[in-house]
Amino acid sequence: MRFQIIILVLLTCASVAETGLRCGTQDVYEAMLRGETRERPPDGPIFIYTPNFIVHYDTVGIHACTPAYAESIAVYAEYVRALEVGGLGFAAPPPDAGGPDSRYDIYVQDISPWHGYTYWGIYYPNPYPGGRASYFLVTVDMNWEMLLDIVAHEFNHGCQARYSGQYNWFYENTATWMEDFCNEDYNWYILDLNTIPSPLTTPNMDITTTTNNYEYAAAIWAMFLDEYYGFSCMRLIWEEIGQVGGDNTLSAINYVLQNYDSDLKTALGNYAVWRYFTGARADTSAFFKESDLMPTSYVNPAHQHTGPGSGDQGTNYLQGPGGCSFIEFSTTPDYLLLNSLSRNPDAEWLISSIGYNSPTDHDQFMMDTLNCWAVTPSTLYETTVMVPTVTSALSNVAYDYSGDGISYTPGPSQDPEIEVVSILSPQGIINPCSSITPEAVFINNASVSAIDTAWASFYCGTGYCDSRMIDPLGPGQVDTVSFSAWSAMEHNSIDVLCVCGGTYDDDLQNNFLGTSVTVALSDFEILEILSPRGVIAKNDTVVPSARICNNGSSANTVTVTFAVDSYIDTQNLYLEPGSSGNLIFDDWLTPGITGVCSTSCFLTVSDEIPCNDIINGEVLVLYPALITLTGELTESGLLLSWSPRPGTSAYWIYGAENHPWFVPGVNYPWQFRLDVLPPSQSCWESQNGIGDPVLNWIYLVMAVDDTENELARSNRVGEWDFEGYDR
Repeated sequence: MRFQIIILVLLTCASVAETGLRCGTQDVYEAMLRGETRERPPDGPIFIYTPNFIVHYDTVGIHACTPAYAESIAVYAEYVRALEVGGLGFAAPPPDAGGPDSRYDIYVQDISPWHGYTYWGIYYPNPYPGGRASYFLVTVDMNWEMLLDIVAHEFNHGCQARYSGQYNWFYENTATWMEDFCNEDYNWYILDLNTIPSPLTTPNMDITTTTNNYEYAAAIWAMFLDEYYGFSCMRLIWEEIGQVGGDNTLSAINYVLQNYDSDLKTALGNYAVWRYFTGARADTSAFFKESDLMPTSYVNPAHQHTGPGSGDQGTNYLQGPGGCSFIEFSTTPDYLLLNSLSRNPDAEWLISSIGYNSPTDHDQFMMDTLNCWAVTPSTLYETTVMVPTVTSALSNVAYDYSGDGISYTPGPSQDPEIEVVSILSPQGIINPCSSITPEAVFINNASVSAIDTAWASFYCGTGYCDSRMIDPLGPGQVDTVSFSAWSAMEHNSIDVLCVCGGTYDDDLQNNFLGTSVTVALSDFEILEILSPRGVIAKNDTVVPSARICNNGSSANTVTVTFAVDSYIDTQNLYLEPGSSGNLIFDDWLTPGITGVCSTSCFLTVSDEIPCNDIINGEVLVLYPALITLTGELTESGLLLSWSPRPGTSAYWIYGAENHPWFVPGVNYPWQFRLDVLPPSQSCWESQNGIGDPVLNWIYLVMAVDDTENELARSNRVGEWDFEGYDR
């Protein structure tokens, strides 16, 4: 059975503020660096104790809130902890040196203008050298959906501090991404994306930006890493961040991505392209899953050309890693010769080329950043987009670009006619990361005229382009052109395209040749532990389960092991490439004692990307809920009902006001016991606090034998009256 609380809710009208700043963690951290200490709030005076948290609040004075508000924080905190720690495997915040005991402390106070902030406590270097304990504060006047987002956000800061106390921009990226993970229907980050600056309204800004709350909108950088590389990627980055005491965020991201046969440079180039496909250009199947909710990314009007055009960055200099521009050419001639050259010799960058017809009809290629030019077949697309992206930590990167039209008109029948005959390499199934030399064969089909000037461009997926000149070809002559070496840095099927052209050409239809290759990859990922997580009952039967994904290139059966306490079980799951499924393990009988149990789900045999083969979590074992308790609001009060339990000598009714996680006394003086009922009775009614938002009661029922020893207890049922709000 699940350890659960059932709450019956009545709403009354009130107005709740939705203004203010989301998080003050950066402000209080910077003040701490200046030597400005912030006093820890006093404990209480009213406490809510949950299995993992203590919520401190008051109902009078400047920090007053309703009990229902504080109780909601307690419930939300357990919920997000179960997802972040039990499901995704993030490290839980360590105990600190304050509060009534070792449980994590949350203080409800008026902290305007912030909605919440997390404060670092004592150093906790085990096992991460820069780790810190923490506590967080939540303000007193948010609506319920915002409240869940803030609790998820601040608790994630607590998890981050366990890895490293070196605060930076990635803390807010991750915490805001976690808001959406825990409360995916609210989408607060969409409001951030509509502001200036944001990754969509000012795409030239770099991922490390912290100006005007950019770091919250940049949650889509974390979303990209999650959606492109998998759930485990974000947790693995934080584990790598924790390996050193200082700021190593960019190097940690690069290190982890290398486990995925990628790197930071490649990821930034793809992240730039993903940002083009938002709003009116959204493609939710190929890019961000919520791209249709996002604003359309900004294209500088000076970078929108009808036909050929040229220009530079204007005032929108590219600012460090991830800064990009979208340069559009529409109604172009047959081919578009794209040129782009950075005027900053020390800048590292990638240049993508997008052929675009509609949100579902497009292609993506990478331009040759060595020679800085590529030829795109404009006849295939309504719009060609050039996307220069800075991949190094260098600000104010300037560049020049041009899109030069190349038109062809058929000459006399004996004029040159060049054709790409075949792609020799790559072909079929290839191995990941192996070095391959792309090759293609070209022919001059003319019977009389020679070809003196001809070119070819070769594209492999989203990370490779090389352009070469073809040797002069006499009539009927053939030339094999080898391009620079390429290694597959992507999974599954990869598109390959070869384009050629010359000074004159009679037939443009044979100037393009495409194929696809398959990367022979075996990669299964443990996405998350579905059960058990959070709080469970002792001496209960739980069905462990986990979600598994096949990121590989072929269908296969994976063998997965689940371990918790002394239990271990192994099961098999068959998955098609690109699909995911839930794997169910044999029943686990939970321990007979309360406490924390570590969980682990892992591939029995590692595959080609071992970094995502395991997730470790934890669950808290408490007393069981072996009696099913239900509640019904009647005209006279709250009617509690349960199914009779054989062998019971008496039922003890427990209850408490404004204390949902009270601990029932099982010995004299039987704290919180309200009534004793005979075994023949299976219902009980209460009028306590009905309709009163200040007094919120919660109950449980315990079955005892004739010696007053506990046999079983129920889930908790309560009647809470919440103050509503006007949105």
